[in-house]
Amino acid sequence: DVSLHERVLVLRLVNEGRANALTERMLEQLARALQSPQAREARAAILIGDGDRHFSSGAELGTDPAKDWIERIKRVEHGLQAVGAAMAKASFPVIAAINGDAIGGGLELAMACDWRIARYGARFAMPPARIGLVYTADGMRRFVTEIGLARARELFLTGRPFDARHALDIGLVNHVVPAGQARLKALEIAVTIADNGPIAVRQAKKAVNWG
Repeated sequence: DVSLHERVLVLRLVNEGRANALTERMLEQLARALQSPQAREARAAILIGDGDRHFSSGAELGTDPAKDWIERIKRVEHGLQAVGAAMAKASFPVIAAINGDAIGGGLELAMACDWRIARYGARFAMPPARIGLVYTADGMRRFVTEIGLARARELFLTGRPFDARHALDIGLVNHVVPAGQARLKALEIAVTIADNGPIAVRQAKKAVNWG
């Protein structure tokens, strides 16, 4: 779901009944939305999950045999890489409003955003090691960049879930807000950015990404 609000592109993950699990189609639509005519009018964007319980539970696995869902995970990961590239190329920053649990690929998608706002009570986890999967180097690199080697090792090697307060402590999110406030806080920041000079914002984003 895509809309434009006060020069802010609002991107919503919707997969009813499946905790906003990610499909190839959802990710294709998200990548296209970041390059759409609406995006060309935008000065900032927010990404949020539908409802108030889940940002995204990760790749939609379904009930197919293990071989089939492993192939699906690979395709979803390819889609995540495409969305990450589209976010990096966008002339505006993308803010993740983590309104609920962000697990696996859902958390990787949030990490592809420029920064993150989470609600108290949201849960986070990177469980690939717990289900015997090897995570991609590209996916891990985002975590290393944001939270450092030692914390990225702990996150991936244990697969243990953690809460929003711990996410703030390790630098994975920038703000933690009460339930129901993640979208409002993200919009507040996005509107502030939209009021700034677009060329200055674009160049600042490039400079920070180049490090």
